[in-house]
Amino acid sequence: MTDDTENPLDEQASMLARAICDRLRDHKQRQNLSIYRLAQMTGLSDKAITYIEEGERTPSIETVARIALALGLTVSDVVAEAEQGREQ
Repeated sequence: MTDDTENPLDEQASMLARAICDRLRDHKQRQNLSIYRLAQMTGLSDKAITYIEEGERTPSIETVARIALALGLTVSDVVAEAEQGREQ
């Protein structure tokens, strides 16, 4: 039997994932990197980067790690920034 009620953590997790993507985009912009250049650096496609930045796709932890590392960050840095931004 399935429960049709929405898990309250679903929305929180979705908001945190969105905040993480926003932080990655902000760092890319601060470093004046194009989507094309970041795609080259990470081995991802331009479309994948665009979908992530626009919130159309939720990246896997591996994808977040690839982007973070290409930007000179750690995943924990990005998550911490995203969590701090949500608390403000």
